[in-house]
Amino acid sequence: MKKFILSILAIAAMTSCTKTSEDDVDPNAPVEIKLGGSITALSKAAVTDNTFTAQVASSETTGNYATPLWSGTNAGKITVSDGSVTFTQTEYYPNDGGTVYMKGFAPQAAINTGQVAYTISGKEDIMVTSEISGSRTDNTNKELTFNHLLTQLKFKLVAEDADAITYWGSITSITVKDVEKDLILNLNTGELTVATTSNKGNLEVSEGFTSKALTTTAVENGYIMVLPSTTAYVLNIKTTENTGGVDVTISPAVTVKGTAHEITLTFKRSEIASSAKTAPWATGDPGSGEVK
Repeated sequence: MKKFILSILAIAAMTSCTKTSEDDVDPNAPVEIKLGGSITALSKAAVTDNTFTAQVASSETTGNYATPLWSGTNAGKITVSDGSVTFTQTEYYPNDGGTVYMKGFAPQAAINTGQVAYTISGKEDIMVTSEISGSRTDNTNKELTFNHLLTQLKFKLVAEDADAITYWGSITSITVKDVEKDLILNLNTGELTVATTSNKGNLEVSEGFTSKALTTTAVENGYIMVLPSTTAYVLNIKTTENTGGVDVTISPAVTVKGTAHEITLTFKRSEIASSAKTAPWATGDPGSGEVK
């Protein structure tokens, strides 16, 4: 009898020491939101190497970001790096099992009744994602894919010959005229539009631009990001021999969001010819034009 009792006690002790990992999981513990992130094809832009800061808007209602779920100074702020998303402030799915709807956007900015206001300088790469959703029980493989909303104008400069180099001298500035600077991103629709009150102004190309002498070999020199337009943008180009600047209407006349238009400016004796082709971000219509 003593041996039987000891055996029962030993079995009980062994059983108490072999709890499964599932027994240790608290079904009511908060579930952290974890996301992946990427950008559609990049060329030169303010956002490079697939590493950037952004923000995630949150809602309990699909397609309606007027009332955010998360609060705090760092609510929804993230860093995306090589496909991995890190929240500045840890966010959780609702304990009641409710669904969280999310939409990413960049650059980071305040959300006001589902809208984000930007005043651009030509350096900003405004992006947005499609809506994704998740919950405590649906929390894996959640990916944010950021899409460019502006169009990019990339410039190549070339002189036709030695006479043109002498005539124009070094290029000192390129300015895009009459750009809509105040823009509104509607998170519900993902559309970027001009603010209610238009604020047009000239934006000088500064990203990647260096004042330099012309050569007879086309050289990249600067880029800028502006709102896509159905009318052709006009440049004002200043040189050491033409300090007042000359206006050049560039092609294509219609610029497209997410598309980089490579504008080649050919400096000839007494005129500048403009031609264009597209490059990644996306495929768009090529074009050409000339202003005397």
